[in-house]
Amino acid sequence: MGEVGLKEYLESQVDFLKEIVRLSAEAADRAIQKNEQAAEKRFEGMNEFRQALSDQSNTFLTRTEYSLNHRNLTDKVEILNGRIAELTTIYATKSEGLSKLGAITLGTLAVIATLISAITLVFNLLHLAVK
Repeated sequence: MGEVGLKEYLESQVDFLKEIVRLSAEAADRAIQKNEQAAEKRFEGMNEFRQALSDQSNTFLTRTEYSLNHRNLTDKVEILNGRIAELTTIYATKSEGLSKLGAITLGTLAVIATLISAITLVFNLLHLAVK
């Protein structure tokens, strides 16, 4: 009876250990699956971020484009300011009796022309950025 009892006991212990190993393997598999799912979600987020950066780089205005267009607009503003200064000088010399109101009006026109040029500059830059 001693040998049979010992054999049954050892077999039950082996079966118990097999069950523990099986359960441990299942738990490890579940943990691995959860980690893989979490990693996949992180990679999806990273890919979305990379795509957003790529989209931005395709739609942003390059420094070269900006510099070229900014210089063109700056030149136009300078030309307009020069013309306004010439007209102011001509008008002032032709009519020495220019009233304060006339001077203020002419100055206001100069400011308006400068503002229009600045608005045109901003509009063109925004238009280029949308392209």
